[in-house]
Formats: sequence, C-alpha cells, structure tokens
Amino acid sequence: MAPFVEKEWGREAYALMKEIKQLFDPEELLNPGVILNDNPRVHLENLKPLPEADPIIDKCIECGFCEVHCPSRDLSLSPRQRITAWRELKQLERDGNDGERATEMAKAYSYAGIETCATDGLCATSCPVGIDTGKLIKKLRHNRQSAWSKKQADWIADNLAGVSRAARVGLALADLSGSLLGRKNIAMLAHAAHRISGGRIPSWNAHLPGAATGLPSLPDLPQVLPEGQEVIYLPSCLCRTLGPSADKRDRSVPQTVLAVLQKSGCSVAYPPLPERLCCGMAFDSKGFKETGKRKLKELEEALEKATRSGEVPVLCDTSPCAHRMITELPAHLHVYDPVGFIHHFLLERLDLQPLDETVLLHPVCSVKKLGLEHQLLEIGKRCAKKAVIPDDSGCCGFAGDRGITFPELNASALKGLREKVPEDCRKGYSSSRMCEVGLSHHSGITYQSIFSLLEAASR
Repeated sequence: MAPFVEKEWGREAYALMKEIKQLFDPEELLNPGVILNDNPRVHLENLKPLPEADPIIDKCIECGFCEVHCPSRDLSLSPRQRITAWRELKQLERDGNDGERATEMAKAYSYAGIETCATDGLCATSCPVGIDTGKLIKKLRHNRQSAWSKKQADWIADNLAGVSRAARVGLALADLSGSLLGRKNIAMLAHAAHRISGGRIPSWNAHLPGAATGLPSLPDLPQVLPEGQEVIYLPSCLCRTLGPSADKRDRSVPQTVLAVLQKSGCSVAYPPLPERLCCGMAFDSKGFKETGKRKLKELEEALEKATRSGEVPVLCDTSPCAHRMITELPAHLHVYDPVGFIHHFLLERLDLQPLDETVLLHPVCSVKKLGLEHQLLEIGKRCAKKAVIPDDSGCCGFAGDRGITFPELNASALKGLREKVPEDCRKGYSSSRMCEVGLSHHSGITYQSIFSLLEAASR
C-alpha cells in the first residue's frame, strides 16, 4: 500500500505526514518503509512466497493472531511457526537441491512441530480464516504411523475393557510404590528415568491419581421420583481408569457424578457395555484416524439404543470427549459436557449452600470452544463464596498423555499459574481429569472435577 498513500491522501497531506515522521523518527527506525516509502515499485519487490503445503493451512497469511492461545509458543513453535516451517519443508522437498537441510529440518520439526503440539484447536478460535493447525499435526502423525502401530491401536480399541483393567493394575502398583517410598521420591525417580531414556519412559508426578475400582453399580442407588430427569451417563475412558487423587478421602469422578445425580433426583443409566465404549479421541489425536472413527461409530450405535434415538440426554464427565461427541455425532443425540449439563439440568434441582471459601476454576479448551466459560463461572459462584477464573486462562498443555510424555509442554503452558492463585484459595476445579493433574502439579493447589464442587455445596 505504500506507493499509493500519496494518491489516496493527496500530495500536501502526504508531505505533512513525511514531515511529522521526520520529526519523531529521523533515523526511520519505526516501521521503516511500510507506510511512507519513496520507491513507487516497492509493492512488487521483496515478496514473501507462500507455497502450497496442505489444504488445511494454505489459506494462512501468517498474521500470528493464533499465537496467543498456543501452549507451546514459549517452548517450541507457535501455530504460525508450525505452518511456516512446514511450508519451507515442502518447498525443500519440491526443489530437491538441498537434501541435507531438508533432513535436518524434518528431524527438528518432529519434536518442535509434531510432538509438542497439543492439538487443542484453540488456534482456530482467533484465526481470521478458522485454521486449526492441530488438524495438520494429526494428519502428519497419521502419515507416519506404521502398519504395525495401526494394528496395535486396533487391538487396544477391540480390547478396551481389558486394557483399562491392566492400566488400573499398573496405577495401583505405582500408588503402592508411592505409599512405601513416598510419592515425591517416586516422582523424582520417574523423572530421572524419563530424562535418561530420552523420553521413552513417561514421566510421573505426585498428583497422578491411583486406580479406579471400576464403575459404581447403578442398582445400589436409591430409587428416584418418577418425574426425575432421565440421563444416560457415559464415564470417559480416563475416568473409568483413574481413581481419586492422592487424597484417599476423595472419590473417583464416576462416584462423585452419581452422588450428585442422586441428590438431584435424576434417573441414571449407563449405555450398554460402557467399559468397551470410547469416543475415539485418544486414537485420533495420535494419528490413528480410522481407529478413532470406528470407536466413534460404535459409540453412536450404543447411544442410539440407550437414549431411544435421542429422547434422553447424554452426560459425559470429560469435556474434551464430550466436545468430540457434540461436534461429530448426530445432533439428535443430545450430548452434554459437565459444565453444560450442570448448568442446564442441575443448578435449579439442587439445594446449594455456597462454601465459605475461594475456588479457582479452569475452563479447559473444549469448554472455551463450546462457549461455556460464563456458565462455568456461574456454577462456581453458586457453589462458593468467591469463584475465580485466572486472567489469560488458556490451554494447560497436558493434552491427554503429553503431560507425562512431554512434561515440558505442560510446564511451559502453566509457568505463570502459581502466581495467579489467590492467597486464600486451596482448591481448583475443572472438567478434564488429566488437565486437573497438570494444573495441580503446577499451581500448588489440588484440582478436582467440577462435580466435586457441586457435591460439596449441595445438601
């Protein structure tokens, strides 16, 4: 636009602009040549190439609006930088005249671009053209999966109940080791093993929960009134596997959810064979796209039967899983995440007595994308004397298992959280179990499910 400013404003006004510029910036250090430029052909020179790289990102103009939301922006790359680097890689591949540089850059991009991307999708919320860089990263993860790894993913998907039981055994053993040797000592040993193994052994911290005892039995719940709200409760894979936090007085998420639903007079049922069900997000985020789609289809069929084709709402206790179901399943299956379900169905059904304390709330990425931040804050204010969502509350960077496979991502994303915790605050609440682990580790307070806050405040 620089060559056309004089034409737009006129010669006299343009001359005045140049005089003012000379008074304030005689060395032309500020924005040199961008608005005021004597070269009439500057708009045709020094053009930045934007080569085609992938349809997902080709519309990107590299404005950088996305960067503020990215949990890895201070650790490795921001979304804009991921796109820029991928474009350069694809151009190097097409040119084929600098194989050494292409190989070196691809190796660096594996960690900086692919492994440390949380794929949370928040970058799309501020992108002028709605680009979700995480979709590109999932595609790249998919492309580099071997036939053997795909078979392993399919086996896990087909034996999900057994895999969950095995994981609970492992968690129970880790918890026992923590009890005998001290959880902090185990965390230090695990961190050392993670570092020495080059990240092959997952890290562990003292806030990782123990094993769940399995899903609570529904027949043990007291009978509810006939006019009570029906609900199909789908415990997520994580909440079926992970038990209470390090504080053994806590209950698992399913136990807490059922306790709240019981108080509210809801009539609760599980979908058929809940231990085998999964929304497929865990597979999809790692690049096993076909396996993720298959599990989502299985879930859809189960929910069609359980809800009588959408007559009964579905509650999923984990917001990221619920978000995938809400956006991918047919709309007549009315799926709710914890925040949406509590706000829509439970606030007016429960006798709430606000706790005399300050609580910290964390809207996970899915809550932000669903537009439920205000509802989360309203729930907090109905349940506690003071409820706070920290300024600039963004993605925590735990991203499923990234918080234990690449713990530096979680640490970088939450590096300023501890200073934002009010002095009189001892507990935080959210709606994703693994996010709560990372938040607890880096805040100095314990985070639990938002259902725990609701249970504590309800009579």
